[in-house]
This record gives sequence, C-alpha cells and structure tokens, in this order.
Amino acid sequence: MSDSKTSRKIAVAPVDEFPAGARMEVKVGNVNIAVFNVRGEYFGIFGICPHQSAPLSRGRLQGTVICNADTNWEKEWAHDGEVLVCPGHAMEYDLRTGKAFGYGMKLRTYEVVVEDDWVTVIL
Repeated sequence: MSDSKTSRKIAVAPVDEFPAGARMEVKVGNVNIAVFNVRGEYFGIFGICPHQSAPLSRGRLQGTVICNADTNWEKEWAHDGEVLVCPGHAMEYDLRTGKAFGYGMKLRTYEVVVEDDWVTVIL
C-alpha cells in the first residue's frame, strides 16, 4: 500500500511507448525495478534475482500448470503471461505477488499506474 505522505512516483515511459508485451528496467538509487505490460496491465517487481543477480527485466513471461483442490486435482493452465522466468537459472516468480513458485522466497512488488498518459511506479 502506498501512503500519500511517503509515496514517491517514478515516471517510466509514456503509455504510447510502452505497448502490451513490452518491458523496461528502472533504476531508483541502487534498486532495479523491472516493469512489464501484460495485456495492458502493468506490473513492477524487484529487478534482480536473489539467486545469482540475473536481471529479471530480461526474463521470459509465461504461464504455469497448477493442480490443487481448487482445480479438483486436475491439471489446469494458469497465470498466462504472469510468470516471470529468471534468465539466469529459470527461477519462476508470480508477477502479481512476487512469490517464487515452489520456494519460500518473495520479491518486492511495486504498484504501477498510468497518470497523465505516463506509466508510473509508486514507491
């Protein structure tokens, strides 16, 4: 959650220069943030994989297969285009939550909004 007293806004790019499927990397101080446009929805996630420091903005986006009580234990394709695969060692992260699939790790996520026709990260 952003707090109006402490939030900081970082303009990434004009909306018309950040089409669906695009990704950009923003550096704020010493922090890299990977920003993605997935079918018109924007996601921001900490941009460096903690495993071996690979830049996540270069990672592949895909979905994943889930199988759990919610799917009646049937395999189901899910999270299409929202699973970020690290380009270094293929660790998979959920763009919405920052959670690593199959591991107890979680990357910080950032709110990304469109303001005045600019894609903007809220810190």
